Amino acid sequence: MSETRKTAVFAAATLLLSIVSVRPVSAAGPSFAPLNPAFLLERVLPSRERPELSGSAFSAGERRHPGKRPSPLNLDHLRARGEAARRLAARTFREDADFPDRFDLREQGKLSPVRDQNPYGTCWTFAALAAMESSLLPGEARDFSEWHLAYWAYNDTPDGFPAFTAFDGPGVFDQGGDDWKAVAVLARGTGPVNEADLPYGGSFPSEKPRLPRLKLLTGAFYMPYSAEECNSETGYPHLVSQEVKHALMTWGAVSIGMMANFDEDTWNKDTGAFYYSGARGANHAVNIVGWDNHFPKERFATRPAGDGAWIVRNSWGTGFGEDGYFYMSYEDTSLDSGIVYLASPAGEYGIIHQYDPLGWIRSVSPHETPAAGSPAWMANVFTTEEHQVLKAVSFYVPDYGTEYEITVAVLSGATPAEKESVPLRGQRGVLEKPGYHTIVLGKPVYLPGGTRFSVEVKVTAPEYGYPLPVEEPVAGYSDRASAEPGQSFYSADGETWTDLTRDVPGGNFCLKAMGQGEESGGCSTGVPSLSAVLLLVPFGLVFLWGGRKK
Repeated sequence: MSETRKTAVFAAATLLLSIVSVRPVSAAGPSFAPLNPAFLLERVLPSRERPELSGSAFSAGERRHPGKRPSPLNLDHLRARGEAARRLAARTFREDADFPDRFDLREQGKLSPVRDQNPYGTCWTFAALAAMESSLLPGEARDFSEWHLAYWAYNDTPDGFPAFTAFDGPGVFDQGGDDWKAVAVLARGTGPVNEADLPYGGSFPSEKPRLPRLKLLTGAFYMPYSAEECNSETGYPHLVSQEVKHALMTWGAVSIGMMANFDEDTWNKDTGAFYYSGARGANHAVNIVGWDNHFPKERFATRPAGDGAWIVRNSWGTGFGEDGYFYMSYEDTSLDSGIVYLASPAGEYGIIHQYDPLGWIRSVSPHETPAAGSPAWMANVFTTEEHQVLKAVSFYVPDYGTEYEITVAVLSGATPAEKESVPLRGQRGVLEKPGYHTIVLGKPVYLPGGTRFSVEVKVTAPEYGYPLPVEEPVAGYSDRASAEPGQSFYSADGETWTDLTRDVPGGNFCLKAMGQGEESGGCSTGVPSLSAVLLLVPFGLVFLWGGRKK
């Protein structure tokens, strides 16, 4: 691309950023975090300027599509936080944590076999599901279907979930994606399913539309990679290496983005070593699976300043690198965020109340002038279709050390302000990691069929002014997002509530309520039986007999 073209594209992206960041707001708020600049730049690039991957790593005539594409979600505040973020992140491990010089998940029995995404741009699904499979090992070996995940991201499901951006035809598998897209699909309950039931490159998943999910994604922890702070003298800042190493040793493989420019300057085929030192960016998703502090700098095609490398798993088959793995210098400048995927048994939550099938798109504040550490409230209003036990609440948080307070109320009217009873009030906690979290309720709540109820969460992000996660329509990503009045509400004080759709057309809060019902194994018939009551009493079950809708 010429310098003139680059300047024009940058100017267009800057203009788009200014346009989409300005929203019609009321005098009392809310206010909106800007969209991701990388997404805006990607959106104005013509498709012809997204070249296929090429370089010395590929055989003659081999085609590889760049499958990782940025999300509108802007989390750059975490990259720029420096010491504050490092201090908050360090609360999850000792400041002087003694990590070994070398660690490799291959030696821990924590990795499923290497797979090949060829010929499609589906790396994002391979990296996401490899991370989930790793978190289950060594106790439970799984092979999840990437074909299923990629397809249902871009097609409406039989369950009524919309596609992100509707697309039909074989090219659907070259649309690309990102971790937040994978998180949204898996967290709403679309998969994962067995590879054997929907093998890669086989029949379209629409021919087997109702395969049962095998797990439910209940955690996705985000780790920022401050590539702009990386330099040839110091390598990555302390925060990054500590975060990744702790995640690898605690949960398993980490899904990560990189710039897959495998040419003579970046790739040493003989040693399986890669070092990119160009502009920040990512076009390919892989998994970090370990590290070697003493990997010699001499083994890279272009020599970095120091020794040390991440051990990385690719999705280009076992013929690539070292049986499908390679070594990436600690000083590589293209690493782009990381996600750990954690799953629960498929039947643990048979009912999921939700309005965010496309996931976290943007962050908002209920305040006209957002400020770090200011509390904010969000609420979703649901109506039960059957007798059920509410067991957990899930949502996203944008900061380290985010405080939350959960309230469940039965409503007498249409808004969270019209409470008939409050069976669960003010369950508090702190979420150390940014990302997607599921909070088990201290007291499960029994809700009869036809009950209108609200789940409210007070959120305080210590270093960020936009603490509330929103799904909304964004052209080129979440075009199919939709909402109705009476579903999501925000508040600046926890007392006065405003319908979110007044200020965000098509917007809902990313806030789920999960439990079990009589049809999904949670209850028997009608009101709970005596045996069910006796079983649940030790867990402090709260029973609600009022609030039923006729």
